[in-house]
Amino acid sequence: MSELVSSLTADISSVFSGIAGWFSRYLIGLQLAGFLIIVGALALIFYLLLAGEIFPIIADFFRDKLVRKNLVMVRTRRAWKKILKFAGSRQPKKWREAALEAETLLKDWLTMKELTDEVGGLAEARALARSLRADPKLEITQEQTVRSLRAYKGALREIGV
Repeated sequence: MSELVSSLTADISSVFSGIAGWFSRYLIGLQLAGFLIIVGALALIFYLLLAGEIFPIIADFFRDKLVRKNLVMVRTRRAWKKILKFAGSRQPKKWREAALEAETLLKDWLTMKELTDEVGGLAEARALARSLRADPKLEITQEQTVRSLRAYKGALREIGV
């Protein structure tokens, strides 16, 4: 009886050691194959979502809202940095450009968000922009530019930019 038990134990041990040996030899390959399958499946799902084959509503959300909004926000930050650079200049011509660019930036955002022009605290800044457009030779001070930009910045924050 003890010979039978030891024989069975030896057989079971050799089977498990064979499986363990095979598994250890191919473990890296199995892990890599599993990883590639998962990455491929995720890439396929993402592609189908963006292509609109499975869920067009979700695809539209990702494409239009997330991607477009990020690009617009990057452009807005660049435009605002340019406006601040103009406002910090020593040239009155640049101060003028800063005020006009800020007005344009706000108008673009109001159009994108389909909002009316009724944003609070802009009366002085908008009057300045109208005056600058009406009279190309009108010069403004840096203080006027800074006040104007503060008003535009507040308005952009108010509409969620």
